[in-house]
Amino acid sequence: MCGGHVDVISSTTNDYSDTSSKGLLIYNPQRDEWRSGPDMTESRIGAVSGVFGGSMVIVGGHGYLPGHYTATDLLSGERFCHETRAWKPISDVPYNINGATACVLNDRLFVIGGIRSKKLLIWNKTTDTWTEGASMHTTRYGGVCVVLNGKIMVIGGFENSSRSSSYSVIFYDMMKDTWENGLPLPILCPHYNVVKHCETIFLFGRGKTLKFENDKWSVLTFGDPFVSLKLNENIIWCHAHSLIITHI
Repeated sequence: MCGGHVDVISSTTNDYSDTSSKGLLIYNPQRDEWRSGPDMTESRIGAVSGVFGGSMVIVGGHGYLPGHYTATDLLSGERFCHETRAWKPISDVPYNINGATACVLNDRLFVIGGIRSKKLLIWNKTTDTWTEGASMHTTRYGGVCVVLNGKIMVIGGFENSSRSSSYSVIFYDMMKDTWENGLPLPILCPHYNVVKHCETIFLFGRGKTLKFENDKWSVLTFGDPFVSLKLNENIIWCHAHSLIITHI
């Protein structure tokens, strides 16, 4: 959600395209309509992003140059503002962040890990600068993260170049600049999405749903491949790799 809208950034025009898409689609829930937004300045696949009020930042990833089938790693980033309806560049990340995960806390974008990386990068919106925080204890890529009780919760992914996804859960304390272990996942939940409702975490995978509440994990049983869950005035649907939150 960005500025009361849902922003969707497309990646490629098809599975075998040599030209990735720069497209931005904007959904207005009040009008129940989609419209096209301005294109990004660069095509991106596998980038990380975060939302700051009425603006969205997207960083890194890789793109395909016209006529080439080899992906080019991107260090650049850009910011979209709904008020100005324009993309503006931000400062480059200092190194490749492919496979990283990211979230926003205290007006900063935290980019965590990546392929063969245990590093933590922090982007300051006010100064448009990158700094490093404390590194994780192991390399990690392909995980997900969310802010919980003022800390960043990093869930799963692949540690130390392993081909098997991890049960590991770790927390980053921004005030102390330290990492600590959390309660591991009770089961593996590969190819997941994560969503927070109040202070409860829901992790959606292939036919599996986990709930983290009061420092405990529980396994919820729903039909496969669809997952649906009613939370107060919202219904959360999960199908394959898609996550949809519907207000009722």
